[in-house]
Amino acid sequence: MKSIHVTFDSNIWESIVIEGKLKEHSEKEALSTIVLLIQSKMITPYISDVIITLESIRKLDRKRYHKDITIKTTLTPSANSDTKTDIAKPYKITLTPQYDHHTGLCETLLVATRKALELGFTFINAPRIGSLRLDKKLYKPIKSNEEELSERLARSNEAILAFEKEGLGSYQVYKLGLLAIENDPGLSNLGPYRAFSHGKESEKELAQAIAEWADGDALAAHYAHKHDFFCTLDSGKSAGSSSVLHHSRRKWLQENFEIKIVTPKELVQHILENCI
Repeated sequence: MKSIHVTFDSNIWESIVIEGKLKEHSEKEALSTIVLLIQSKMITPYISDVIITLESIRKLDRKRYHKDITIKTTLTPSANSDTKTDIAKPYKITLTPQYDHHTGLCETLLVATRKALELGFTFINAPRIGSLRLDKKLYKPIKSNEEELSERLARSNEAILAFEKEGLGSYQVYKLGLLAIENDPGLSNLGPYRAFSHGKESEKELAQAIAEWADGDALAAHYAHKHDFFCTLDSGKSAGSSSVLHHSRRKWLQENFEIKIVTPKELVQHILENCI
């Protein structure tokens, strides 16, 4: 039987791998069944790397963290430069964001991540130029076929742009960045995705925008990899229709991106009724 590929949201995967959380969870029976389905290879589980690159930073620290990201500039002679003459030589300029100040994972998240990897989870992501990445060994293997790789990147970008057009996903961070630049034109050289942390918004407002960014990128990565289900208990109630996971967005996600969002119970029910 073909394994079902499932992307698990943060509010699900930790409860699957941490026994204490699983026992106290409202859907503990479904989660316990999911563990067995993963162990039997009927489910191939994935998580988005946003749990580390974005969400692992404490909410009150997120503004400072993003504000402190610096860019390292490296100049190297291009392949066509003549190092034997004194003529001005063309150089290759490499701009590399520095994330050395990332606080790392708290003990709870570190333990949960290790257990998830041991159970068989792998990471996926929505690639962004200059974004923080984990060790490549932790990610779902990249397709060696150049055409398939290009298609995955195109699908990821398609979803991100569509979400932003609807005011979802990373749009809220982008909007904060535009506002920061409007208030201080000197920030324009940073671009909205870096300028947002220099604005006057509160830590809470910025944390909410980053949380929505994380949700959008998780769904974009899911869509890019053509996984079967996105499993979550998040319905975006607090953020309302401005959340990509809000119930009012589910039909749109399925019709436009074939993203099927399910709860643990719904996932188990589908497998029991259709795959066993």
